[in-house]
Amino acid sequence: MVSIELVVVMGGTLLTGGAGFGGGAFIGILIQDQLQTYIAFDGTLSNGWMTA
Repeated sequence: MVSIELVVVMGGTLLTGGAGFGGGAFIGILIQDQLQTYIAFDGTLSNGWMTA
């Protein structure tokens, strides 16, 4: 699992504070989700795709 800190940094938020926005953190979550999907893809649909 990727840590929360890494996800918000991928979204553009500084760990030192004072810069960034909620939308950037959400973008970081989307990036992390897509990376996990591509890494875990083994020719079948994952549970995330089955519930959508």
